[in-house]
Amino acid sequence: MKKKQFLIATIILAIGFNGCNKCKKNEGEIISNGSSLGNYGFQFIPTNNASISYILWDFGNGDTETQNLYFSDYVDVVHTNYNCPGTYEIRAIVYNDCNEASSFKKRIVISDQGGGGGTTTNPTGFRLNKFVLKHYPLTEANGENWDYTDAGPDIYFKIFQGNTVVYTSDAKNDVRESSLPLTWNISGVYLDAYSSFDVKFYDQDGVLDPDDYMGGVSGFTPSNYGFNQTVYDWVTTSSDWKGTWYYSWIY
Repeated sequence: MKKKQFLIATIILAIGFNGCNKCKKNEGEIISNGSSLGNYGFQFIPTNNASISYILWDFGNGDTETQNLYFSDYVDVVHTNYNCPGTYEIRAIVYNDCNEASSFKKRIVISDQGGGGGTTTNPTGFRLNKFVLKHYPLTEANGENWDYTDAGPDIYFKIFQGNTVVYTSDAKNDVRESSLPLTWNISGVYLDAYSSFDVKFYDQDGVLDPDDYMGGVSGFTPSNYGFNQTVYDWVTTSSDWKGTWYYSWIY
């Protein structure tokens, strides 16, 4: 009799574990659709076949809501009110049938238009317009000059998204401290609104000698500073590099 009980328990446990192993983590995005100031709706749109059990919403204005999608009478869109203009971050923690959580977030901008109320949508992207270099490391880490002729480095930079080069600037030749500030006008660089990019600076040495990597910045994300800002003064932690980025938002 004990043997049978043990066998039944084993089968039940196996079924339970196999069911959870088939669960997929959710992927997707938060979709917003607002009509006027003080009335905004949100929906989570999955991009894979993972099931959704429930969603914990935080609307960034102090309101929260639990959206249960397990029952057939669930509500597709949840709503909140924004009574003051500003930038708000909406967060959704999405749970699958195995109670595994995936977290998502979206920023929106609410603005008072003409006193009658209204909403502005988030920008879809941003455009890099200009970079002004104000300081660079005057020597290599070993104390040697960048250029063996002591004429100053020929500085240019590359902009990366991940491992992909999206822009390469022209070179400014024989740069000395007295040459600063230097300005590069940038064209043709359009990036997603919430994307980040890396910048790497080089000393151009010619065909026979590989270019020297001088330094740079990783993970620069303009959306972190708000959609009202279009100028960013950049300084590395070591203060070796200083400059200003100019960009504009695309709506």
